[in-house]
Amino acid sequence: SVSHIHLAIHRSKGAGQIQQTVPFSGAYMLEGIDLPDTTAPNAYAGILFTSSNTEVEINPLPASDLKNKKMSRQVTLLPGWNLVGWTSDANITDVINSISGKIGSVFRFNNSTQQFQRFDPKAPKFINTLTTLKTGDGLLINLTNPNPTQWLLPAIEHYDAIDLLPGFNLVTWSGNSVSVLEASTRLGESLVAIHSFDEISQKYRSFRPSGPSLPNDLSNLSTGQGLWVEVRNSVRWSMKNSTEQIPNIADPQEKAEPSSGLTGRILGPGCLNLRKIPTINANYPITCLAIGTIVELTGEETFDGEKRKWLEVKVGNLSGWVSAEFIAQEPTQAAPGLINGEATYYHPSLAGNIMYCGDVYDPNNVTIAAATSWACGTKLRVSRGERFVDVLIQDTGLLPAYHVDLSEAAFQQLGLLAEGRLTVTIEVLSMP
Repeated sequence: SVSHIHLAIHRSKGAGQIQQTVPFSGAYMLEGIDLPDTTAPNAYAGILFTSSNTEVEINPLPASDLKNKKMSRQVTLLPGWNLVGWTSDANITDVINSISGKIGSVFRFNNSTQQFQRFDPKAPKFINTLTTLKTGDGLLINLTNPNPTQWLLPAIEHYDAIDLLPGFNLVTWSGNSVSVLEASTRLGESLVAIHSFDEISQKYRSFRPSGPSLPNDLSNLSTGQGLWVEVRNSVRWSMKNSTEQIPNIADPQEKAEPSSGLTGRILGPGCLNLRKIPTINANYPITCLAIGTIVELTGEETFDGEKRKWLEVKVGNLSGWVSAEFIAQEPTQAAPGLINGEATYYHPSLAGNIMYCGDVYDPNNVTIAAATSWACGTKLRVSRGERFVDVLIQDTGLLPAYHVDLSEAAFQQLGLLAEGRLTVTIEVLSMP
């Protein structure tokens, strides 16, 4: 019962699941002090450390044109490549002085030309096309030092938005820490993908709103994080809190349109923007409709300039337009509360992969199912004749409406694996 602190580095994947715990040793020494793993109690008692999370006041960099003289954000550069968010206008040589001799090169991506600009402190001047940094830039930095290096950066300025150009953009997220779903919603159908970089594994993590679940291992964005963002057309990416831009869904001032009597269900993998006009270029959506939301179809439809089909719908007291490819008309009901659908099972090679909702896929787990018609955490009863299995939606993917992809164990509750595909009835037992 003596007051104490446990110190460890947790390597995680997907939705924060711990894959491995490593000591503060070797490449992960803390402030240059090597703490190899030991089972001896109090092995490191009395060692003094200074927190790296405290704001630090330092003198301005010599000859610097940095706007922010107070350097209060500290990042750890690991050996190899690092993707860092930058939030100030500055001269590259002044910025790099503090880590000179430890880096091989710095790259900035010019969003306008879709080309890299490079700075290498040891290279001739004519090679160094990168001379200045701008607020909101993302930087790729190659650390040649064999040990991690602490780097003080300008304090984060929470600018409201950043302009993205068609193609790839290397930028900094300056808003509050949010889920990637919330951040991606603000880009609407313009978004192709968002990528971050894991410095420990030296691999990218990605989110694609219309992609399969397995590569979607990026779940959250942090303040000051550097990101690759690919968009189809020019769009302004708001970094304000979503509450500042999405009206209340129950706003009585919104008027609902007449209904055709038909209903539809919102498909995944993410929430779907309800827009005032049928175009992805509108500044902000009215709201974002969660997977599985039932909407009424007014019967009105149209096409935009890119031949994308839009449907007019109403939900609650709101009406607006949604992209037709992410909505399915409600199928014939097998019985009150039941839906006709299909079931398949996961390929055996997917065992051990991280699922969209965060857990690890286990083919022997009888509760696992993937779908696009229902959100994570929805509990379903999938039946075939007298046989049934109760499952929890834990994954998504490129699946049609009312199609569930089951674990091998769940599928075998309904039939033989050799059958491959089954006609089933589906009942929603509970929503998340």
